[in-house]
Amino acid sequence: AATVRFSNSPPDPSAADFLSPAKGMAIHFHQPDGSISHQVCTTVPMFVTKDPKTFIDMLKILGSHKTGIHSVDLGLGVAKLLTTFPEHKNTLLTLKEQLKQPPISYAALNYYPIHAFYLVNAEGKRQSIKYEWHPLKDEKSPSILENIHLSKNNLHEDLEKRVEKGSVGFELYIRIGEDTDPTDDPTDKWPSDRQK
Repeated sequence: AATVRFSNSPPDPSAADFLSPAKGMAIHFHQPDGSISHQVCTTVPMFVTKDPKTFIDMLKILGSHKTGIHSVDLGLGVAKLLTTFPEHKNTLLTLKEQLKQPPISYAALNYYPIHAFYLVNAEGKRQSIKYEWHPLKDEKSPSILENIHLSKNNLHEDLEKRVEKGSVGFELYIRIGEDTDPTDDPTDKWPSDRQK
């Protein structure tokens, strides 16, 4: 069995669901022996920084701009991050791009880990991997103008409706790393041609 929790990226619970730039999915796998294993992933396939201090500095910049329905201010915050941390351009531009295309549902997004992992076989051989969760149903997100009249809790409400009608499904993919793929830098996205 598994327990899944979806989340928005800003810590402000009053922020509108459809205007936060990234979403999260945490999974607890309940093992037959009673133990639990965890996966934590986001809709951005790489992390914004590889060290905690820079991440805190970034949060301070974003915190100086309003979030939630004030999407223009959040866009200005991302722009300020781009000028302050140009080395993180790829990730920050991905976040900015997600602001332009609000999600229709937590259940219609791809989720990626922050870190790389190793699978170890019976002989002790390690294989670097990254996992990906893809929704079973592919749906096009509406434009921001279509979202303008939605409830600020629309993703939560949508998820409840989907679960009442049936189930929400994802497929788990494992992307196989090569020797040249970094396993210690969450800002570096692996090439898309890796075996999946």
